[in-house]
Amino acid sequence: MRQCDIEELLASSPEPAFVVGPQGLIRCWNASAVRVFGRPAKDALLQPCAQILAGRHPSGPGFCESHCPLLDSAAQGKPIPPSEISVAVSGGERRAMRMLSLTARNQLGEPLLVHLLHDIENQKRLNATVHHFIEQIASLSDSSDGGFAGAMQLTVRERLILELLIEGRSTAAIARQLHVTPATVRNHIQHVLHKLSAHTRLEAVLVALRKHLV
Repeated sequence: MRQCDIEELLASSPEPAFVVGPQGLIRCWNASAVRVFGRPAKDALLQPCAQILAGRHPSGPGFCESHCPLLDSAAQGKPIPPSEISVAVSGGERRAMRMLSLTARNQLGEPLLVHLLHDIENQKRLNATVHHFIEQIASLSDSSDGGFAGAMQLTVRERLILELLIEGRSTAAIARQLHVTPATVRNHIQHVLHKLSAHTRLEAVLVALRKHLV
């Protein structure tokens, strides 16, 4: 995958997103990252990710290191589970974020880490608002929230596979976890891409995050 293709996808993300190269330097920095971190792209690009993000675990100890273990996992093709970290944002304050990390490869075959960040507190407030809205609609129509879920189009299995894609799982890993064949997983993924009008798995993840499907 060309880096310019990734940059084009991340440009449409409403959430902070950036790409880290194999040396731990930032290769792409989208407009939402500029807004949240208060750093223009020219000040973030080709800078060490650990220095810009200054991530810490919620309990206090450091998360970001000069030698990033996430890059090691990406190079080895291992899935990277979501993380909750505290990062330094605009104005010098720290904010709790949920970080999703996806692995891509450039034209040279080198691993690229695509990081997508969610503001945890904003997500909690949004979820509470959405759930309250669903309850109110259900009470007015004397029905459950099934109609709302149906409007999302994704089946339970497709939503589960989408969540596993967000965690960076490969087709083979998803097949093993769900005890199905890789061909079945690929079929489900194609249905997810079609329903989300996405062309690639990365694009499907971005659409899911934008529409708050996960």
